[in-house]
Amino acid sequence: MVFLLMLNTLVAIGAGLLVANVPWPGRHAHLAGPATDVSARPPASTMSAILDNVPSSLAKPLADKQVIGVIFVAVVGARFIAPTQAHDGLRSGRGAIYRAHAGTRRFAFT
Repeated sequence: MVFLLMLNTLVAIGAGLLVANVPWPGRHAHLAGPATDVSARPPASTMSAILDNVPSSLAKPLADKQVIGVIFVAVVGARFIAPTQAHDGLRSGRGAIYRAHAGTRRFAFT
């Protein structure tokens, strides 16, 4: 199993390197430089970049199509929804999903 994973990874890396280096994509593109002077902008701090991606509501990243905000909501939500006693099968998320699935099967097939 690990052999197939490693083989698949190496083939994907090799294909990517082949496509990037043999045909040279964009070689004949004559693109103009940036319209504004990039050096005139003040440097952004890491903290402001992080705080700009924290959504103010749960629906805002979905409405603004902000993928980083959606991922942030999912990670934080999973952390607070997950119980503190993960070793207890009945209280863990896996146990809750199993009980919900079993209840759905009972409802659908009876």
